[in-house]
Amino acid sequence: NPSNPFQQSVWVTRPPSVADEREMHVSNEITRVTGGVIVDLPKDWQLESDYTWTRNKAVFGSFGLFFDTIPQGITSGAINPFLDTLANPVDLNYYGGNYLGTSPSQLDNVALRVTGPLGHLPAGSPMLSLGLEYREESMRHASYLWNFANFPSSNLNRQYLPKSQQVLSAYAEMKIPLISKANRVPLVHELDLQLSARTERFDVKTGTTYIETPGAAVVDESVEYSSTNPTIGLRYKPIEQLMFRASYATGFLPPDYSQFLAPTLGGTDTRGPSATVNVIDPLRGNELVATQFISGGNPDIKPQESTSWSLGVVWTPPFLEGLRANLEWYRLELENVATRPTAQQIVTLANQFPNRVQRAAALPGDPYGVGRITLVDFSLLGANRLQTEGFDLSLDYQVPVMDWGTLRLSASGTLIRYFERQASIVAPLQDVTNQIAYDGPLERKGNFGIGWSKDAWKVDWTMSYFGSYEQYAVGGVTAYVQAQGSRTIPSQSYHDVVFTYGWDEDASSSLLSGVTLQFGVNNVFDKVPPLDVFYSSSSYYSPFGDPRLREYRLSLSKRF
Repeated sequence: NPSNPFQQSVWVTRPPSVADEREMHVSNEITRVTGGVIVDLPKDWQLESDYTWTRNKAVFGSFGLFFDTIPQGITSGAINPFLDTLANPVDLNYYGGNYLGTSPSQLDNVALRVTGPLGHLPAGSPMLSLGLEYREESMRHASYLWNFANFPSSNLNRQYLPKSQQVLSAYAEMKIPLISKANRVPLVHELDLQLSARTERFDVKTGTTYIETPGAAVVDESVEYSSTNPTIGLRYKPIEQLMFRASYATGFLPPDYSQFLAPTLGGTDTRGPSATVNVIDPLRGNELVATQFISGGNPDIKPQESTSWSLGVVWTPPFLEGLRANLEWYRLELENVATRPTAQQIVTLANQFPNRVQRAAALPGDPYGVGRITLVDFSLLGANRLQTEGFDLSLDYQVPVMDWGTLRLSASGTLIRYFERQASIVAPLQDVTNQIAYDGPLERKGNFGIGWSKDAWKVDWTMSYFGSYEQYAVGGVTAYVQAQGSRTIPSQSYHDVVFTYGWDEDASSSLLSGVTLQFGVNNVFDKVPPLDVFYSSSSYYSPFGDPRLREYRLSLSKRF
């Protein structure tokens, strides 16, 4: 820039402009058709079949800035970034344009199930269920268009190519009563065994993500997977009011078509290599760098496999009718976990992500001995391990209050003992519980509710609680803790209330029959989420709160 007084290249941050205040118009049209049939067969067997077709079409558009045109203005001198932009506002609207995007998708699902008794045991008849299901999810032709009045050569017509995933599955499930009322013994009120198996075949069709030139060469790919997984469950009731249950299962989850998409430079919703991401570089004194990036899917991703165990107890005490308490323990182990690390995670743990951070050559006399970061690749990663263990607790109490209606009290909570995950295939398992900025889960969270209902009226008050968590400090990065002024973000809670009135199908007016009117207030006390300096994308608010504060909702629905 001719006005650059520093006689060397410098980083420039764009100030807010009028373009940032333009409204974005978004519409989402959902069309759904569902049908089914139930047929009673001989000998107490029953056949069920249903079909669901759903089409979703999203359209969005607004006015935005194209970052490939702004550097042209800076280089030519038309934009002078070295002035006080408050006293001399920089008008960037000349470099903007209108964009319009469409994103259609479709779901087809058909299922067939047959259920009935199979023979007879002393405790009762085993129940057998057999099923077939076909499911297809597809992304139709999507588009992303830019129109620049002052830079027509930068106009864009990006056409996203169709992708799909088909799943054909068959399953068998048998519930076997071992002890029941018919052959009860001391300390065994009921005992059931559940055995099931599910076999699935997946066909994922993917390939070239998009084209910007009509007739451009495209590559179509098809990947097939198959898997069979069992589940074993046991349910034991020593007395009527107390139940224990346990289960063991394996699972299989193939990548979907979006995860197979090849990674792209600058992301999939921006244009050209000028799109950047901000990272803190621990090898250069924690300096802030705006660098180019690669993001997206990974054509070499593998299916995820899982093994799970669970133990639970359910108690319905006879002295307090209407109370149900449930405590569950779980353990889950996953292999080939697909993860999408953040750019900061890649930079902080660069030794665990070979070739994912690129740097310029160090300049002579550079005190850090390494050059500036020029590119960060945080596209999808696979082949990682994950294991977690925790407890879920739920309490539910419902009681009639004379003629005033029904009172309902509820509480639920989760405690995670550990959530260990590999950052990369060469990294050791690391517990990331309470490290939210590192994609870890909260150690503690819960919900508490009180509700009342009478006839057509219903009121529900809910409090959501989120425990305190740690600020990002992985790999020796201290900048976020210093900026936060603390190593932790405090706990937070938010209150919501919903009022509902519903007209039943016997309403005197056919127009009101099946109509439900609902009014709700989120964040009743207008509580501001706590500061979390890591989340610049959400204006430095904790991701568990809503910076829009109190929100009012009104909905009207009708059943036909």
